[in-house]
Order: sequence, then C-alpha cells, then structure tokens
Amino acid sequence: MSRKEGSGEVQISASGARIMKVKQEAGEKMAEAKKKKSKDSIGARVKRMKKKGGKSASSGPHFPSLLKGQDVVNLAVQAHGKSDLVRACAENENPETAPEGWFCVHEKYISKCHLRFPLPTLLLDLLDHYQLALPQLCPSVIRVINGFITRAKEEGVIVGLSELMSLFSIKESTSKDGGSGTYYLPCRPGLGIFKFSASDDDWRRKYFYVKIDPSTVPVGRDLRNAWSDISG
Repeated sequence: MSRKEGSGEVQISASGARIMKVKQEAGEKMAEAKKKKSKDSIGARVKRMKKKGGKSASSGPHFPSLLKGQDVVNLAVQAHGKSDLVRACAENENPETAPEGWFCVHEKYISKCHLRFPLPTLLLDLLDHYQLALPQLCPSVIRVINGFITRAKEEGVIVGLSELMSLFSIKESTSKDGGSGTYYLPCRPGLGIFKFSASDDDWRRKYFYVKIDPSTVPVGRDLRNAWSDISG
C-alpha cells in the first residue's frame, strides 16, 4: 500500500463488488467463510446500539486536553483544514462536551493515522450505523478505514460499510489507553488484511474541537456528540 489515507466517497456498487478483489490473499478465506455464514444483513451479524437506561453512555471522567492553540492550528493545516475552523479545548471541556456545530478530534487521528478533511464517507457511515461519536473510535479504526479505502482505490473497486464489516467486527476497548466507551475494529477470524505496529499510548489526552463546515464534513452528513454504549 502506497499510502494510508483516503477521503473519496465510497459506496456499494450495483454489481456488488466483492472485497476479495481488494485483497487477493483473502479471497479463498472469504469464500470459505461466506459458505458458513448466512447472507443476513450487517445489522443482524453485529450487535446494534444499546443505550444504558435509554440514555447515551458516558466514559468519563476525561483528562483535560494537553493541546494548546498553536498545536491545534498545526494539526488543522496537516489535515487540510482551515485554522479558523478549529480551536483548543478549555480545561472544563472534553470529548463529550463539544458545543453544537462542533465535533471533537483526537490528535493521533491526524498525526499518526492520516485523517484528512473532509471526513471520509466510509467513516461517517460507520459512525451513523452504530450511532457513535467520532472520539469514541480508537486510532486504529482510522488506520483501518484509510487503509481499506486506499487499497480499494488501488484495485479499482468500489466498497462500502458491508464490505468493511464482512472483514472486521466492532468491540469495546479494554486497554488502559482505550478505556470504557471507546471501540476498535478487530479482524474477523482468518480474515486479517492489515497489520499496524504504531503505538497509541495516551491517545485520549490530546484532542481539540473542529467546526462543522463543508470543508470538514460533507454536506448533508451529521455528526453526533453524545456517546453511546453498543457493548450490550
């Protein structure tokens, strides 16, 4: 793979392009796995959102962000964003308290995982499907999505959420750096296609706010700030 990012629009093709074309090495494994699985929808294969007590779940308490104003400006430039559309968080603000019209981004999404603006459609589809807030995703999820989009482009195929989740499941993180309320995408047994070695230590300690704008979020797409529990 020549790069780890991708921000083009992705969707399921009319011909139902199979992810086997994205990674030839996974072709035979995919075929064998599909014979053993029913052809039900992604919503039936993976648990959908379950809110505790009918309310959004919180993972608090959060650490105050360590990022300062110039740090945030530098990250905005790196992500192809506009410096006037980002701001550092105050000490009493955290990933769950982004004001209306803004959303939270972790520093490692950009500096280590190559997230770029506007946010990729596949990423937004994942958040919509599971009703998650962006900062609930471990950095490895951004790596997986960018790598998946990039490989699809290299192979000349169109892929979407169904193809992604046929190779990955979604689970709550139990690591000290993930913590309650955050999620990652482990490969389904025998279907691994990516290997990442980057460390994500202390990734939750650096974050900032980004304003919703056509240059950061595609027109017609929304982002939620309320955290959800889908681990039920």
